[in-house]
Amino acid sequence: MLASGCEETMLRTEIRPEVVEEIAVRALPRRPWIWPGRLALILGASVIVIGIYGVTGNDKMIPITMTAAAVTSALVIVFGVRRWMRGRSIDKMIEAVNAVVRAAAPTRDLVRPSRWKGGWIGYPTRIRITYPADVVDADPKFLESLVGQVTNRMGIPYRIKKNNSKTCVVTLELDTTEEAAAPDRDHSKMESIVQSIVPGMTVRDITRSETDEISAIQLRWPSSQTSRVSTKFIQKKLTDAIQIVVGEPFDTEFDFTQERAVSAPLVPFPDVIPHPARDDAEPMKVAFGQFRDGTPCIWNLDDPLPHVLIVGGTGGGKTVLLLSILTALPNGLRRDAFGQWVRDEEAIAAEVWPIDPKRLGLFNLDLIPGAKRAATRESAIVDYILGVKQKMDDRYEYLEKNGPHLRAELNPLILVVDEGEEMVDMLNDWWRSGDGKLDWMQRFGLEKAPTGSTHPVMTAFGSILRLGREGRVHVILASQQAASSWLSTSSRSQFAVRIALRNLEQSTSMMTFGSLAAVSGLENRPGRAWVSVGMGMQPEHAQIYWTPKLAPGINDADREILHGLGILLPDDPGFVDPRARVVVDDEHDDDDELDELDDLDESDDQVDDVEKGADDQESAEPVATGEDLELLLAAAELIITSQFGSTAMLQRKLRVGFAKATRITELLEEQKILGRARGSKGREVLVGPDELPTVLAQLRGEAPQPAAEPTAPPASPAPVETPAKRRRPRPSENVRFVPTEVEEITDRGGTDIQTFDVAVAELEVGMDILVDVDGISCRATIDAIDVDTNGPDCLSISYITEDGDGRTMTVPEAESVSAILS
Repeated sequence: MLASGCEETMLRTEIRPEVVEEIAVRALPRRPWIWPGRLALILGASVIVIGIYGVTGNDKMIPITMTAAAVTSALVIVFGVRRWMRGRSIDKMIEAVNAVVRAAAPTRDLVRPSRWKGGWIGYPTRIRITYPADVVDADPKFLESLVGQVTNRMGIPYRIKKNNSKTCVVTLELDTTEEAAAPDRDHSKMESIVQSIVPGMTVRDITRSETDEISAIQLRWPSSQTSRVSTKFIQKKLTDAIQIVVGEPFDTEFDFTQERAVSAPLVPFPDVIPHPARDDAEPMKVAFGQFRDGTPCIWNLDDPLPHVLIVGGTGGGKTVLLLSILTALPNGLRRDAFGQWVRDEEAIAAEVWPIDPKRLGLFNLDLIPGAKRAATRESAIVDYILGVKQKMDDRYEYLEKNGPHLRAELNPLILVVDEGEEMVDMLNDWWRSGDGKLDWMQRFGLEKAPTGSTHPVMTAFGSILRLGREGRVHVILASQQAASSWLSTSSRSQFAVRIALRNLEQSTSMMTFGSLAAVSGLENRPGRAWVSVGMGMQPEHAQIYWTPKLAPGINDADREILHGLGILLPDDPGFVDPRARVVVDDEHDDDDELDELDDLDESDDQVDDVEKGADDQESAEPVATGEDLELLLAAAELIITSQFGSTAMLQRKLRVGFAKATRITELLEEQKILGRARGSKGREVLVGPDELPTVLAQLRGEAPQPAAEPTAPPASPAPVETPAKRRRPRPSENVRFVPTEVEEITDRGGTDIQTFDVAVAELEVGMDILVDVDGISCRATIDAIDVDTNGPDCLSISYITEDGDGRTMTVPEAESVSAILS
């Protein structure tokens, strides 16, 4: 007997499928009308009976027979129509049951409803379902899915009454317990939407608050769909679909062990959170905002990478965020017994060196204890960067001489840059104009300025980012975007705290957070931000603390906020100007002194002329040498003669890789031969075929021969105007067609010159990627993305190449592709 039981158990184990297979069950055929046939039979029989009565002369029975036939016909019609309508009401439920029991073909024979109640049509209080013998009915998920489908389709709750495993029959009955409730009014709509994304997914429950708003949505899916639901692409689609239906931001948590998910509205933020008073117990932890769960956003100055990157557009709240951070920095003050702020010589006091190319964003920042006046002009900005670099070097020398354990004695030094991209452009334009070169030569006593189009002070800025941590030198960098055209990848990787004050574009989100998490979902409200407080951490929603501007005449509530941070305004009683009590070594507080170099630049024309002459001499140098020059010349001739330029074309014609072809187009753009990239279209060719000899001579570094002047004016046609000379662009220094790390090339305005690796699950429609076409890397734009039906772990990606060809590829979700920054 025991052996028999064991064999039965083994048999059940062998036939138990790992997952419930999902098969496509067609719709049931149209339910036939049965009552017309019965009605015809009754009418035919009554006609025969009446005829018989007429023949036999029994005329009295004819009216009775006709009345009986009419009543019977009416009953057949009424009850026949009701039966047909009841059948129609359960057809969708039968289709759902067919899918659960894995019926090979659509059939109504598996479901037998009975004991109808509740109105003329009503609903069955008992449903008898027959299922195939190979279904594992001992699996609780099978019975749970069966009950769920019947309940959802009928709109009323059912429960298991009996399950006979021998006859493969399960009986459901109406659930009349108090806990059972009718499905939510939005249940069917919500379920149809989620099933369009994940087949077989059901909405188990919709919970509403006292105000009748949806507070939670519980989802379940079959085991066969777990791999599909686990993709970030599908999770994002589900969350976005729920947000569209509900009309407010939602967040979804997935539990793959239980094969369920719970979607709930985001915890609402208050419109304004006043900046709390500073915490003197932990001065190195600077609080600047609050996450949705109520925990503060902390910038820890003792973290391994203690820099802050802020991304936000004009009017996005960068200034308020900077004030929230800077006013919370340790300022060397403490509260006395009467609650007043007093200076403590042993307390940590940060030095703040602000740079503000806008000139008004950080106005009056020097009212913060330890803060300098904002540098707004080129020479003053260079002073600040070089000054911070010198202080960092002095600190390293001090630690090297006395021991690294003394690092804790150093006060934090904060270099703040508002509008970093504007600062870089301002300094580079100043450098290219010649004034910046003159300033640099005078600073260091040089006879000749360094070559290149980038101001050399940016090298010092990069050193501060990479080496500042051990010397307690920190950088707060704010800009509208962290593009690689001005902030390199190595510099960008030094920022631990990253903040975005809006939903970002795909490329900006990748550059800022390394993922597409910050593309959508953040409310468009003042102070809302994406915040990541550590390397590798996904950004979360946060509300930035409200900190008023440092200006007299503010209201009492804002004044109280500043008092809690230890800041007094000029119209406060007992105000003492912090600039009178904070002295920083080697500090140039006088604007006249900061502007002396500007005055020298304007007055010294001779040095500027010498510089221009040097530039003209350098312009005679070749753009490249050796094999690289030959490739560049061949590419220029090919593009100018064909009047078409693209990276893919150079790859095919010159048989070079993507990185080298990209570098060639970059150099040709710099030499004013090619225009800027235009997405998937070819670049504009800026010179005509008649200028080819001149262009080739320029690339070789040969001075073009001037056209011979005619000895006499032409006799017949009108004189032809000689075209103006085309200004020769300066050749690049040390040009090599070699890509830098991970195929990254300095961006000079082209959209196809820098790539980054992105997981396939993170791809979005409209992104530009690199694809392989006949062994050559080509640019393509994603047209559509969907889960591949033949491979649950793969995505089917449709794209359009540069040549306009539409193609489709299947890529495993775990792999990465090369995306192109826009």
